[in-house]
Amino acid sequence: TKHQTDEQIDRIYAEEVAKAPRARYLDSRPLLADDKGAYATHLVDSAGDRQRVRQDDGIHLTEAGAERLAPAVVDAINALTPLY
Repeated sequence: TKHQTDEQIDRIYAEEVAKAPRARYLDSRPLLADDKGAYATHLVDSAGDRQRVRQDDGIHLTEAGAERLAPAVVDAINALTPLY
């Protein structure tokens, strides 16, 4: 099924990223999936508004999708780069 294929691809990405010493894999699925963990093109934001989070190609993010993902990316970067 498509879900199994997506999980296999994600696993391959994670395995490949793990080979690079300073690289980290960030699973975006929890941030961009529906409440059942399934792929979603639209999600409800904190204000209760339904927003499109993916472009028509199904891969690239809209501005709303990027705004959802950005804090997790910043947190991952901060975890790798200690502040002095």
